Amino acid sequence: MACISVIIPCYNVAPYVQRCLNSIINQTLLDIEIIVVDDCSNDDTWSIIQRYKEDKRIKLIALERNFGVSYARNVGLDIASGEYVSFVDPDDYLDLDFLKNLYDKGVETNAEIVKGYATTVKDISHYVAINKLFFYAQWWSAIYSLSLILKNGIRFKEDVFCGQDFIFQRHVCFCANSIEVDNNTSFYHYCRRSGSLDSSIFSVEKIESQLRARIYIIQLANKYCVNKKEYSIVIKRLFAEIEWLWNKTNNVTSRTNICREYLYMYKCLLYKEIIGEIYPALDT
Repeated sequence: MACISVIIPCYNVAPYVQRCLNSIINQTLLDIEIIVVDDCSNDDTWSIIQRYKEDKRIKLIALERNFGVSYARNVGLDIASGEYVSFVDPDDYLDLDFLKNLYDKGVETNAEIVKGYATTVKDISHYVAINKLFFYAQWWSAIYSLSLILKNGIRFKEDVFCGQDFIFQRHVCFCANSIEVDNNTSFYHYCRRSGSLDSSIFSVEKIESQLRARIYIIQLANKYCVNKKEYSIVIKRLFAEIEWLWNKTNNVTSRTNICREYLYMYKCLLYKEIIGEIYPALDT
């Protein structure tokens, strides 16, 4: 059994994937399993990743058609065999001791999730150290117990192409007994690029997918949150993001959908009074 299975879904990332793979095969933690899933790229991605097949730790999988990133990650989960699993996007890269530091922290504390630090974005590790439910972003900067994922049947939602990672993150956090933060100064380097799923303006389809993701998260919160305090942490963050979604589009259809789904999400809440704490004017 490897210490960590690293899952890398790839689709048309020829300019970036070599840097990513080089940062992973040269990790100071040698006992890793590297699962690269090519989601039917139509550029040079597949030919580039095939250059690494001589490394016995690498498993290369070529999908017969473009299924989407959720499917690709689930394929990786299906064959992963490590104690922990890590998800690395192919346009990102890691400091060379990143995985070792996280794994050592996991072994030391017996944590089911260990979060490291990230660059390019505002890191939230200090909040995560206070409460596991503050781990609402930067999901790729952590390693997760594979047994935790399998035991709870956690998968990436294949009907959500934008926002599926947040569902996964919330689900695994709800089920985890503990999350530790590694304070070593090694980083996951998050690289935002033009044309990625996280662009400045969202299409109608992306808005719909993000809204669907938030409905899934409410369903998870209704199932797993054991008290109103925990519920409030999750729901306040989720509804605060509605304004962010609103500003991601100027499309009338998208904004109509946001209003409709906002009302639906409100109806689904177990503690509807939380909305009054976010928007006091509505609680009159």
